[in-house]
Amino acid sequence: MGCNMAARKKLELTQQWRDKIQISMLIDRLVKHVNDEIDMKPTQIKAAEILLKKVAPDLSNTTLEGSEDKPMQIAITWKKSS
Repeated sequence: MGCNMAARKKLELTQQWRDKIQISMLIDRLVKHVNDEIDMKPTQIKAAEILLKKVAPDLSNTTLEGSEDKPMQIAITWKKSS
């Protein structure tokens, strides 16, 4: 039984890497399209967008909340150019 568990764990890791590779391939194709290196049909772009939304977080609506006993402090700084 111990062998099956180890084999299953290895398969899950392999699937994670496959997913990451497929995601990076989608991003690579979209970047090439933006840089006018390849053409993509609107349906291909939409399909890539849908797939990326399933795996990448959408950071456009991010809510940060604090409470009276644990207030939040947010500081935004810019890196000084040298």
